[in-house]
Amino acid sequence: MNRPATKTVSPEVKTIVAQMISNAVARADLQRGLGSSFDGDRNYYTSLGYKQALTFTDYWNKYKREDIASRIVEAPCDDTWKDAPKVTLQEGDKDSFEKAWDDLVTKKKIFDYLKRVDILSGIGRYGVLFFGVKSTNSSNVAAEPVESAEELMYFSAYAEERAKINEVEVDPTNENFGLVKSYNLQQKINDKDISLMLHSSRALHVAEGLLEDEIFGVPRLERVMNRLEDIMKIVGGSAEMFWLGARPGYNFKLDSDITLTDDQKTEMKDQINEFMDGIRRALRLQGVDAQPLAQQVSDPQGHFDVQIDLISAASKIPKRILLGSERGELASMQDENNWNKLIDSRRETYAGPKILRPTVEKLQKLGILPEGKIEIHWPRAFQLSQKDIAEIAQKKFAALKNYTSSPEADLVLPVKYALKEIYGYSDSQIELIMSESEELRTDEDHQAMLDEEKAAAAEKLISKQQEQQGQRERTE
Repeated sequence: MNRPATKTVSPEVKTIVAQMISNAVARADLQRGLGSSFDGDRNYYTSLGYKQALTFTDYWNKYKREDIASRIVEAPCDDTWKDAPKVTLQEGDKDSFEKAWDDLVTKKKIFDYLKRVDILSGIGRYGVLFFGVKSTNSSNVAAEPVESAEELMYFSAYAEERAKINEVEVDPTNENFGLVKSYNLQQKINDKDISLMLHSSRALHVAEGLLEDEIFGVPRLERVMNRLEDIMKIVGGSAEMFWLGARPGYNFKLDSDITLTDDQKTEMKDQINEFMDGIRRALRLQGVDAQPLAQQVSDPQGHFDVQIDLISAASKIPKRILLGSERGELASMQDENNWNKLIDSRRETYAGPKILRPTVEKLQKLGILPEGKIEIHWPRAFQLSQKDIAEIAQKKFAALKNYTSSPEADLVLPVKYALKEIYGYSDSQIELIMSESEELRTDEDHQAMLDEEKAAAAEKLISKQQEQQGQRERTE
């Protein structure tokens, strides 16, 4: 009997596999240690009903069914993509690029899919954007790599559970070392399960909060999962408390000298059940003393606020933005300003360089968009209020007045440097200021010259008049 040939595994691959196993074991140990105290004798997670190891299904169910959870996942994405950025070429065929890009934005709804994959990637550890292209290669099989394409037919966005990783590049000499080589896409269309192998050249891997590797990010609900469980207890428990306590329970006490027949007992029981569970509002009870029990309904607001404060801190979403309330208050305006600053930062450090730019560059590589270095210009989410603008302008004018009234101030701090570094004007604004100032100085010099000429003429006239007056006086 012939033995099957054995594959030779390189030492590098063996080392990588061993490291992966070691990392998996380390993570499992960390999960088992969550919530432990008193040298492992007590586990808060077990006592409080928290799960030790969370799965994609846990996150997905929270996102789909719970209000605060869905807000945490969607709020950053909603505000990041609510205003579309402008994408242009720095050099090259700018007109062709603009036309092709506008066509993608309009017909393929590219920003809608970028937002969707942003949301999906935050539910689990990553999301995948699938480029449905018609390849110029001989093969159009999604499992095969694609180098160029005739056209982009569609986009599709998938969450982690629907785009499971099939293979990772383990060759340390490869430029894609540690990145995904292929996915196994799973989708249900018309109650039919579809499984498709997808090569990474036809996809964009999106993951936020990367730490140890370039594949798995941090789910947006992971750090607040315990708090969401606590909110479920508080809100659900308070509703149950109201349901049971708003209508007081009763203690039905039968007089000692009353004896009921079986039929009377059945009738009394039916009446009591209808009173407690139905719409009956009166009881016909002879020889029975009905005493209401003390109500126990407490206000859950304080307990709820504590959980929301912690969720707000962990998710970096201001409380009023998270709840969408009290937008007219001064504190709410400050929350909104802080939130808009975070959105501006997210656009510049994540959405632009990690989602939008790689998408555009992949489309350029495939030949869908013209080649060239791109520029991304996001609209500002944070805008100063009219009051802030007025206060800043007042302070700038006061500072400029002090600067211009100080003798030889420009010798210590040149005007252009002061305008740019101290007062924050752009180069174009400075040039305009200097130009207008030069024209104004020219006009002032010209006016001064005219004034000097007029003064000289007046002085000459006065002198002549005085000379004539002197001659008349001498003649007389």
